Amino acid sequence: MAITIEAIYQEILDGRRKSFPPSTWSRDVDGQLKQRVTKYLIEEILKWNDEDIKEKWNQHLIQKFKLTSVMQSYRSSPYEMLNAAYPNRFEAWELKHTPRRFWTKEKSLEILKKIIEEKERLTEFQLLENYDLNWLIKNKLGWACSKYFHDSPYQMLNAAYPNRFKEWELKNVPKNFWTKEKSFMALRWWIEEKEKLTPTCLLNVYSREWLRERNLSTPLLKYWDSNIYQMLNETYPNRIREWELKRVPKEFWNNKEKGIKIFKQIIKEKGMSQEDIKKHYSLKWIVNNGLRTPLMRFWSDSPYKLLNEAYPNQFKEWELKVAPNKFWEKGKAIKIIKDEIDKTEVSISQLLKMGVRKWMKQNKLTTPFNKYWKCSPSKMLKEIYPKEFEVESRKNRY
Repeated sequence: MAITIEAIYQEILDGRRKSFPPSTWSRDVDGQLKQRVTKYLIEEILKWNDEDIKEKWNQHLIQKFKLTSVMQSYRSSPYEMLNAAYPNRFEAWELKHTPRRFWTKEKSLEILKKIIEEKERLTEFQLLENYDLNWLIKNKLGWACSKYFHDSPYQMLNAAYPNRFKEWELKNVPKNFWTKEKSFMALRWWIEEKEKLTPTCLLNVYSREWLRERNLSTPLLKYWDSNIYQMLNETYPNRIREWELKRVPKEFWNNKEKGIKIFKQIIKEKGMSQEDIKKHYSLKWIVNNGLRTPLMRFWSDSPYKLLNEAYPNQFKEWELKVAPNKFWEKGKAIKIIKDEIDKTEVSISQLLKMGVRKWMKQNKLTTPFNKYWKCSPSKMLKEIYPKEFEVESRKNRY
């Protein structure tokens, strides 16, 4: 029985043979024997997995295990020898010991894109989250980054994808990357170019969490002591007030007096008259002007309580655009309507002549008028002024 190439190789390793028989490799036209001894070394002698191969396969090892003659058949290239045994299973750059003169700047960029797009299939988010020098080293690109891109992962990425990414988009930027000026540039870029936020959208989304998601926590802490408003205000001086942000720091609304002061400041800046306040002031107005938090904290979420404390006794609850929920109980409605009629010192007869519906509308009392008396003057007056209404009714009958 003919002896196998593996058995011959084992005898060489055991010291029972000095070398392979003459012309062994020249007669191996299709390379099957060379591939078999290569696999025998890796799988049977060394018992390596793929990671072992990537880390340890090199010229010195091949010489140590008596396969120099095989390697010479592949132009003395350890990679070509490996690729013949395992076609397309390993890329040259995956080996710790790459072929001589393998790396060029263009080759490194080609490989970087291949790893991102084909090998790891990274989304843009995954790339920005994971890409750094450690990632390059892990993917055998550390040397190329050092030689061709001055140890700058961003320069390498930007060369592969020109102007597609900003350096501050990377989760892992170099030490001492952040200056105050770069912080301004990055924040403006996120707001104006990347996300194109309108002023209203900015007020709604801007927060510590929003900055963290955009990798701006480091400059926020370094230059503004984690005060998100100070960072925004220095970027856009005096364009936004702190209370206009949907998410202001908890400690901002620390007392009632500040709430009243800011409330009155807004009223003054808007030039609102008493009539304007009556027409427009409501819970929605409070929310739109960034005052919901102090309203809930100090005034039980009651717009009227805030208004009355800021301007004592200048407004009545029912004069506002929207009266408080459950304000119009019937007993309260009767008392208020009676008090208002009595204050004007008009008689029932005069009230009927001038028009009850008109008078109720002018005095902001339409809601209870409709709710309890279906907009009927006679039903309302009969219940509130039974005697006076009876007298007036008799006059009209005669």
